Amino acid sequence: MSFWRRVPAALALGVLAGGLSSLAVARAAGPSNDYFWDNPPVQWGLLQVGAPAAWGASTGAGVNVGIVDSGVDASHEDLAGKVVDGANCVGSNGNEGLCTSGGTTDVVGHGTHVAGIIAALTGNGIGVASMAPDAHLISAQAVDSGGSGSDADVGAAIRWVVDHGAGVVNLSLGAEATSRVAFGPGFSSAVEYAWSHGAVPVVAAGNSAQTPNFGSLHILVVTATTPNGDVASYSNHVDRATWAVAAPGGAADGNPYHDIVSTYPNNSYATIAGTSMATAHVSGEVALLLAKGYSASGAVQRVLATAVPCTGCGSGRIDAAAALGVGSAPAPSAPPGLGGGAGPPGAATVVGPPPRSVPASRAAPRAAAPRPTAAPTTVTTEPPSPAPTTTSEPGPVEAALGGPWPGQVRIDDTGGNGGAGSNRAAAIGFAVVGLAGAAGALGVRLVRLRGT
Repeated sequence: MSFWRRVPAALALGVLAGGLSSLAVARAAGPSNDYFWDNPPVQWGLLQVGAPAAWGASTGAGVNVGIVDSGVDASHEDLAGKVVDGANCVGSNGNEGLCTSGGTTDVVGHGTHVAGIIAALTGNGIGVASMAPDAHLISAQAVDSGGSGSDADVGAAIRWVVDHGAGVVNLSLGAEATSRVAFGPGFSSAVEYAWSHGAVPVVAAGNSAQTPNFGSLHILVVTATTPNGDVASYSNHVDRATWAVAAPGGAADGNPYHDIVSTYPNNSYATIAGTSMATAHVSGEVALLLAKGYSASGAVQRVLATAVPCTGCGSGRIDAAAALGVGSAPAPSAPPGLGGGAGPPGAATVVGPPPRSVPASRAAPRAAAPRPTAAPTTVTTEPPSPAPTTTSEPGPVEAALGGPWPGQVRIDDTGGNGGAGSNRAAAIGFAVVGLAGAAGALGVRLVRLRGT
């Protein structure tokens, strides 16, 4: 049974009726009974992009979204039955044929958070709602348990999810630390492979307040917005991207309720800020459009054409309601919630009540009983050893970016804030870092937050 059969269309459309101007009013309409719809940190991101109204036209049914990341915790209570295929491409050296079974556990936490934003179970009375409630996920792990990987492995993972049915490829890979960047040959050739095979690559802009050159690759680049609808201070700028939009990514302003809440490993939930989270919102919107019958090119053009203009947002801030032709998103508004406890982009703050397990088959949805919101807690991990570096020759696809430019993929929790924030483990967003004068393939490394 589809999500929308469980939530009447009139209910979601009613969210936007009468020109709602605050999140409080929108929440009162009750388009979702998921815990974090009414309990802080509320899902202001879905409201900002008009997702509840969009669900009246499409829920993403029949579309598979590929997630190339740290894996996805497929056993999570709010992702039960969502991951339909998976692989571990770590060590594949660019050969997707060497990807092995896996991808259904999460070695870092980042992939699980992204997955929940895109397609968490919705209307089941627990956890979170998602952008595309009836879409499914294909997970390809490209980062090992030490937090490292390579450009070649990322490329293989992209090809693997496309060849196994992904119509959208979510890539929390963004450019930062330089005004000019090149994606390695594995990444660049793989996103072009995805596009040529009818899949839409959606790529994070990065978290270091830079202005990278994204060239002419067929990628939809995403910058992050705050609850008020402005571009986040940490977010890379997208002025030099062919296709670019903005979407909710969180403020990273010290208040976890201003960040994005989603699924996290071990049946928990966490808030994280970053362009990685923004990218997941856009991947979900693309899934809604593909399910409605748009082609890959048509979906991209629809996302761009219906975006709400805003400074530094590329074509604008996405509006899923407008894209699906069912109205428009409400004006952005700051959510309720206490301050304190959040760190820079990528920092994970565990929130909410203790998780409760639900059977994979799921009974009919029912309203969540009111429960007090638990005080935010943080997760702490030790940093892994530095990633090994390798060398590779640049491929012809680099011409799309104006010539070869060595780069490095890394997991970056600190963004442009210099690591400000408390000591905590961070589920991280990937970013491509251009290194002028450096040689080598893309490498991935985990960066630990430094305390103040």
